[in-house]
Amino acid sequence: MKIFAFSDWRVQSISGLIDYVKSLEHKPDVILYGGDDVNRFGSSLRDFSENKFEELAKCSKYGVFGVIGNDCSKEHKKILNGKKVFDLHDSPQKIEDYLFVGVEGAVGDIGITLYSEEEIKMHLKNQLGGEKRHKVILVSHCPPYGVLDRGLRFGNGESIGSKTIKKFIEDNNVLLNICGHCHSMGGRSQKLSDCNVINIASHDHMGAKGRIASIDIDEENTHINISELMLSKLEEIYGIGYSYSKVLEKSGITTIQELVSKNQEEIFFSTKIPLKLINKWQIRARSLLNEETILLNNINLNKPIFIDIETDHTQSYIWMIGIFNSSNNEFKQFTAHKKIEEKKILIEFLDHISKSQDQILYCYSGTDFDKRVLIDRITKHNLDGSSLVNFNDLLYQIRNSLILPISSYKLKELANFLGFQWKHQDINGFDAPFIYNEYIKSKNKEVIKKLQEYNKDDVFALQHIIHKIQKMQKEKPYPIEELQKL
Repeated sequence: MKIFAFSDWRVQSISGLIDYVKSLEHKPDVILYGGDDVNRFGSSLRDFSENKFEELAKCSKYGVFGVIGNDCSKEHKKILNGKKVFDLHDSPQKIEDYLFVGVEGAVGDIGITLYSEEEIKMHLKNQLGGEKRHKVILVSHCPPYGVLDRGLRFGNGESIGSKTIKKFIEDNNVLLNICGHCHSMGGRSQKLSDCNVINIASHDHMGAKGRIASIDIDEENTHINISELMLSKLEEIYGIGYSYSKVLEKSGITTIQELVSKNQEEIFFSTKIPLKLINKWQIRARSLLNEETILLNNINLNKPIFIDIETDHTQSYIWMIGIFNSSNNEFKQFTAHKKIEEKKILIEFLDHISKSQDQILYCYSGTDFDKRVLIDRITKHNLDGSSLVNFNDLLYQIRNSLILPISSYKLKELANFLGFQWKHQDINGFDAPFIYNEYIKSKNKEVIKKLQEYNKDDVFALQHIIHKIQKMQKEKPYPIEELQKL
């Protein structure tokens, strides 16, 4: 059984998705959708005469099986009823030895389509109908409780999944659960009993890549491949995003090659996009086509101090600060081994930094995150933060100076491209607070050591990026191989 799955398709290109599935050498037997924004697959909110799910279904043997999400209304269910398009919440589907069942909406109080745990329990009992012979594949917008269900936006990092769905998976012959809902957990899989749970939700910010899963189920094994799909080639160009790509497409520019070859004045007159933006996009487009890196402006930092902080998900306290002073090659780290030690490490940090007042602190976020949070926590503890006046976010400068054949300026992606070697590639900013909480409970020294190495990685990744940039010649195109040798 070959399955293609995706969920929470809020800003991603639907036509790009359809083109991608059409291009697959081996067509899926079934396409599964985990819910939310299903109305985008129709012509408009109330007009579902054009059903893009039907077009997608043509790319598969049995069609599209989906559910609506918590942000969908019951009216949106119309889009899940079409030629080879099935609403799994209302109509379980039996294919070969498999029974596909569905649960729409979510538990809790956020959204439109919501259910109690008892309602989900009765629904799943009816869906199963006493069937024990078939292998069960569950499509639920809501994840099982405690599995890929950390809600960052509305749940402050807490589990917001369904306990009933978890029990249903544990008590029945469920071999696969496709879900979404928690965007920050999207693009991951995890085992629950003998079931592979895949949260395949995509982020909903403009320009976010679409997450997709290809699943192969044979007699003995389940093979899972999760990837990200840039659905509009124009969106691969940093800064264009979803809205601008649509403006360009309306003017007849649909590919990177067309953007590069067209006269800037022509683009301006047909789109009214400022020439300054068009010029930068064309430079970025050429970088992608030629796989070259170009430095537009030199970045000269005088004795910088690179800094990275670690906080809880709500930025209500700081539990680690790492700094590297390039003037004396000294790395210093301040760690709160208890949550109440935040003030202590802030005092130690301020005392240390006050000895280097002629130097500038540099962080990397694009939002002045480290500076904002540090000043906020220092103020809350009535400490003197005057030594933080010279504090800059380097992402702005790097983004305006360095053109690369990648679509993101995230620290990890940029440092990876420039050849930085991570000790803990698997840890990210979302996972770190959970790991810290694990340390607080266990006092396991190996756990805090891992976090300290992760924090040190982020500091030295920034230093590595600047070191690499300072070796480059302005306006000289660097092929990937030559850049790696610098």
